[in-house]
Amino acid sequence: MKRQDLINKIERLDQSIAQRSGIITAQCSEAHNTLKRVPGAWLIGIGAAAGAITGIIGPGRFYSYGLTGGHLLPLTKNAFSLGKQFGLDGEVPGLGEAEPEL
Repeated sequence: MKRQDLINKIERLDQSIAQRSGIITAQCSEAHNTLKRVPGAWLIGIGAAAGAITGIIGPGRFYSYGLTGGHLLPLTKNAFSLGKQFGLDGEVPGLGEAEPEL
């Protein structure tokens, strides 16, 4: 390979790295801004609950449950959208209605 070809290749790789770095920086600042909007008590409470659950069931199970939940998330989204198509809008029939008088 000629010297100029190598220089051009290095410049292309440098541009690619700069572009990826910009994307990562934008995502990090977005995540940081999102976390700034969450009250600190919620973050501490969720962290404490996660720590307690991990201590009770063990880190391996906690990790596998998290993966399972991540895999089930699209299924729940589809189920809720299907319910909205049938007009349920998150309401369960019979729940919250007045009890019949005897």
